[in-house]
Amino acid sequence: MTMRCRKVRKLIIEEGARSDELNRHLAECAACAAYAEDWAGLRTALHRVAEDPAPDPTLGFAARLARQLPDALAEARAREVSLERTGRRFVLAGVLAAVLLVLGLLVPPSGPIRSPEAAEMQTARSEAMAAQSYPIFSNQTIEGEYEFAPQGGGH
Repeated sequence: MTMRCRKVRKLIIEEGARSDELNRHLAECAACAAYAEDWAGLRTALHRVAEDPAPDPTLGFAARLARQLPDALAEARAREVSLERTGRRFVLAGVLAAVLLVLGLLVPPSGPIRSPEAAEMQTARSEAMAAQSYPIFSNQTIEGEYEFAPQGGGH
């Protein structure tokens, strides 16, 4: 049973002990053998860099760093504030859209008459209201109503 290249490369990166099966795959697969060689060279170079001591800071390094630190912090804070404001705007727009949607679904439509039957009923009702006259300050009476007439004189 041969190993797959993906598994071989993972084992190479993990730097485990090489098994006979891994060595057999590297002998048969030129691509994995080249990968193992490149990885070994990279690992050696990284170990050499890690062994070198870090250079001492140059004269005025701490002062330059201290001067640049507030500017870098201000830039980072400005980016955070900008992102926060943008996020708030999206949230508010979403809430507004949800409220408008709910209102649109819950509020009954009140507008022009939509069906011919409703238009006829509205017209008949308007004509009936216009035909009636309420005798508030007259001696006329409408059938079934009391007479409202101002009474003259004193108390």
